[in-house]
Amino acid sequence: VIELTDPETQMIEEWTQRVTDGSEDNATEQNRRYNVQVDVRQAYISGICIMHEEDSQVTASIMNEFGVSALTYRYDTNKHKVKILSIMKPMNKWYIKRILRRDLRKVMSLLADGQNAYEDEKYGIIYTFNPMS
Repeated sequence: VIELTDPETQMIEEWTQRVTDGSEDNATEQNRRYNVQVDVRQAYISGICIMHEEDSQVTASIMNEFGVSALTYRYDTNKHKVKILSIMKPMNKWYIKRILRRDLRKVMSLLADGQNAYEDEKYGIIYTFNPMS
């Protein structure tokens, strides 16, 4: 059993659980679920992305099929900025987070326009977000 000590991490885990259970629905809030795949040159990560939109903030968590969170971030739709709230240890490097912030900002903008894929040609990363029914 892993005990969480960081208050922000606890908040993220509680939010993810409420959204997964469906108990976080409200008329002014919107939840979206996606099957997500991130292809990198010789590997890929697949899982589920749960997005919770409230006012001008979208909080998203990408996790594998077992519920292990790889990445949680917040996107400000007014400022078009991404803040990484938590990230799995192997990816917790400044240069990876910088690429993710930039790419996720593009992904969020494209999702708002109805597109579901983005390719970072410089680093050979393809992000695919398919809505779950």
